Amino acid sequence: MRITGVHTSMPILFLSHLLLIALFMVLSWYYTKQSIMQRLELIMGRNIPDNGKVTDIMMNDFIKEYIIPFFEYGTFIDGEGLWKGELEQTKIFYLELPDNEVDHTRWMFEQIAIKYKQAFNQDSVLISQLDSKIAFV
Repeated sequence: MRITGVHTSMPILFLSHLLLIALFMVLSWYYTKQSIMQRLELIMGRNIPDNGKVTDIMMNDFIKEYIIPFFEYGTFIDGEGLWKGELEQTKIFYLELPDNEVDHTRWMFEQIAIKYKQAFNQDSVLISQLDSKIAFV
């Protein structure tokens, strides 16, 4: 005598186990490909004290002269911040770096910040550093 319900559910159970194993393998591959890196951010305000704003043309010229020639990659974001009680447009440049590149790159960011402060009469330019977990997928 043959019980049909048991035999027909075995392949489904087997396939579901295979699917779970495959999913586990993909997830563990994904998580092993992630890296702990450092993110350096350069945040440049666009208000010029008592003299208007850093225009898009002024900002693009600054980026072309002081950032692009020195970095092979990076991300620019337009943002908005608060400085001395006033809303201010900002330009944020950030990089994800391995630990061994942070010191030199931070020094480069400091040099860019000094140039930006001089060029646009800024009180300060923010440089921040964060731990970052990244994965290139």
